[in-house]
Amino acid sequence: MKMKSRVAMWKRLSEADRAKPLVKSMIFEGKTVAEIKQALKDLSIPVTAYNTLVNHGFVEKWRKKAS
Repeated sequence: MKMKSRVAMWKRLSEADRAKPLVKSMIFEGKTVAEIKQALKDLSIPVTAYNTLVNHGFVEKWRKKAS
């Protein structure tokens, strides 16, 4: 069971790495959370990637820089 959760954790992190440049650029463009999540869905990147970036503090840091 622990092995599956570790694999799932690493998978979420790699998805977040794929989503990072897109999310960052969209935040600097002033896009809403709904628009960002829809763009991720359109690119077949799970929305959990956005949630992972939020949980790790990236989104908050980018929003501060953008404003």
